[in-house]
Amino acid sequence: MIEATKVFKKGSSFPIEAGVVPKWIEGASWSDHSSFWKFGYPGIMVTDTGGFRSPYHTTKEDTMEKLDFDAISRIVIGMYTCAIHLASIQR
Repeated sequence: MIEATKVFKKGSSFPIEAGVVPKWIEGASWSDHSSFWKFGYPGIMVTDTGGFRSPYHTTKEDTMEKLDFDAISRIVIGMYTCAIHLASIQR
């Protein structure tokens, strides 16, 4: 997680915070990564904390005009940089 965060920061100017959250914390298993955990694969959850941040999250009112495409593009670049780096690590 620390390495993924450092690499993300090298590829993007978007602010990032990282932490380890126990499975029992609300929201910790809301992403696809928990499916990987069930089968013993490591998984990282990347979230904008939408469920806590926006009252529109996953509702009809969660529409395109409410999206910040500049922020999304910076996140995509950081995630791309991180994915390429993590995929290149010899395990």
